[in-house]
Amino acid sequence: MIATITVTGQFLDRGSRACSGELSFTPSSAGRSSADDVLLSEAPTRVTLDASGAFRVDLYATDDTAWIVPGWTYAVREAIDGASERTYSIELLTASGASQKLTALAPVEQP
Repeated sequence: MIATITVTGQFLDRGSRACSGELSFTPSSAGRSSADDVLLSEAPTRVTLDASGAFRVDLYATDDTAWIVPGWTYAVREAIDGASERTYSIELLTASGASQKLTALAPVEQP
């Protein structure tokens, strides 16, 4: 069975108010699992922020050896209302645990 990792996070504005918007997680390449006959599409997985600005999404681990071509990444697109759109890449590594916070994965930009 292919490992999944739960990615969580919360977006607040400078006044500590919940943000609204959407995130998408797009695999960098299509793939196939040797163990489960699962096909990985390059279509994005989209998640909408809830009323508290939080999200939770289950995604496949990028380094699972069940993938025919392991080692791919996710392109993350943050489309937060009132903010500039951000896009960056992340890996979801099985050694990091079954749950990971986006704050530990996303790059921090200095003003």
